[in-house]
Amino acid sequence: MSDNCSTNKAISTRWDIPLVGCASHRFNLAVKLWISEQPGLQDALDKCSTLMSKASNLKAAAKLRELTYEAHGRSLAAKQEQATRWTSTMAMVDRYLKIRPQLRACSALEDYHLRSAQYSLLEHCKMLHFPLFQDVTIGLQNRGTDLEFVRDTFDAVLADDEYSCMEMYLKPTAKIVASPDFENGVCKIMKGELLTASEAEACRKLKKPVQEVEDDDTSGTDEDDLLSPLERVKLIRERRNKIQKTGDVRKANSSYIDVGKLVCATSNCCERLFSEAKYVMVPQRRGMTPEIFEALLFLKKNLDFWNVSTVATAMKMNPVDEDADDEDDEEDDATTGFED
Repeated sequence: MSDNCSTNKAISTRWDIPLVGCASHRFNLAVKLWISEQPGLQDALDKCSTLMSKASNLKAAAKLRELTYEAHGRSLAAKQEQATRWTSTMAMVDRYLKIRPQLRACSALEDYHLRSAQYSLLEHCKMLHFPLFQDVTIGLQNRGTDLEFVRDTFDAVLADDEYSCMEMYLKPTAKIVASPDFENGVCKIMKGELLTASEAEACRKLKKPVQEVEDDDTSGTDEDDLLSPLERVKLIRERRNKIQKTGDVRKANSSYIDVGKLVCATSNCCERLFSEAKYVMVPQRRGMTPEIFEALLFLKKNLDFWNVSTVATAMKMNPVDEDADDEDDEEDDATTGFED
């Protein structure tokens, strides 16, 4: 699984392997689309981004540190927006709303302040919409996120007409979805629903070699239509956590394997690995061999299974190894004619 870029789609087509795109990537694009659709919101965010950028300059940052220390008891720097993740936008807005009085007290920033209407718009989004988006993002980044959880979460968001524009990325048949029949088939397998002919064909490789009859409890609880999207998302996460703790993984059909553990819904684990690799392959270690780099990264990812005592034990040679080394030294002396 990976992002739905053109290269990954081409590889998926040539290898005849269904591509499951990253749900976090899709939701990130959906949030950005929603922001662009809101009247005046993008302009307010651009103005806020410019203000925070100017507040990061040397003189303005020094003055801001003094003012925020007096007001909050600690120095708070301006946070800037990044193009890769929408969460940086939320962090920027949150920091702006927190240090707005101190920003207005900086004379060097008087030409970049937001209007009252723009301030109110950002405050409204921070209180009403951003908590929902943040909650969904956190849920998608959890370990073991499956397609059923993703589908239920996206449906809970789309249930509100205010987020209808996000269907472009979140609905099951969205254009960004490379293999809609496969993803829908996997969700139906986990929910205990019957697959269509096209979905069954897409999921043919997920069938067990030998069919085994298993009990399947597909009973569920209807969601309250009066709940807000944020409350529905939290309810879905609570049900998923309960299923994981009790081990009650629902399987739709005894002829299919446990797709919940096989098919990943996000590429967050890979991105975390890349981020950790960045801290291992620092500029001072550019001469490191691939073998050492692999060993260091392996040890870093498995810190729970070793410690200093484990390393000391592994480095200590046992008597058998020492006797073998003594015999090798005697053979070398006899061959070369030198003695100690």
